[in-house]
Amino acid sequence: MDRLFEKGLLLAFVVGLVSCAWAQPSGSGQQIVKESYPGLSSGALGSAEVLQKARIPMIAVGATNPDVTQVGDYIFRVNFVDSFQGAALAEFAYTDLGARRAGLLVNVENRYSPYLAEVFTEQFGQLGGEVLWYREYLPGSSDYAYLFADGRARDMDMVFVPGYEDDSAQILQTARASGIKARFLGGDGWGPAMFDYAGEVVQDGYYTKAWHPHAGLVQGLRDVLASWTEKWGPVRRDVTVLTLDACSLLF
Repeated sequence: MDRLFEKGLLLAFVVGLVSCAWAQPSGSGQQIVKESYPGLSSGALGSAEVLQKARIPMIAVGATNPDVTQVGDYIFRVNFVDSFQGAALAEFAYTDLGARRAGLLVNVENRYSPYLAEVFTEQFGQLGGEVLWYREYLPGSSDYAYLFADGRARDMDMVFVPGYEDDSAQILQTARASGIKARFLGGDGWGPAMFDYAGEVVQDGYYTKAWHPHAGLVQGLRDVLASWTEKWGPVRRDVTVLTLDACSLLF
């Protein structure tokens, strides 16, 4: 961020790190010229529609639904898309974990979870696996035991939960307490905060991320990340690196 200030650019953060906008002087004051939006798919879609109409470029950071960048030619992203990560997870489940019978637990409150589940199901089937158990849920429940009441999850090799950290961690915790032994997989909505919600019970799960501390980085981004780490400490979330990547792309 210091490098952007050095260029004479105004950087404005919206509370909650919803977006960051760059402004330059204009005849009538400050004019937003570019915006980097690190929000999730559902929120990013709404922002993309507004910014496309205003002809303000937007770079989505955490949004992985392919529809986001289909809004128009002013909308971009730095993350992968769900069609890629869903297929990769299916390949991992079938090839690396040896799973043949899969279950799905889908958060139907957003766009992210149903579409990622759809991609996984299609690819897993093409590989020779079968999705034999499917349940829908809404996040925020105090008890997810109803999802496992029929006992069918016990027959699954693995269960795919394309949710977010809080609900997914609680679901996994409930599954283990219910005696479910299946492997659990998630998408990039999972992350280290799951340990805060459910403790060590989540440590045998697998999930995708766009970045890992041991992943290679181009020199420019490596230098920026080193400066960030020196000032703010170790990076815990991939969205931090993706946001830095987006900022680097803007200028």
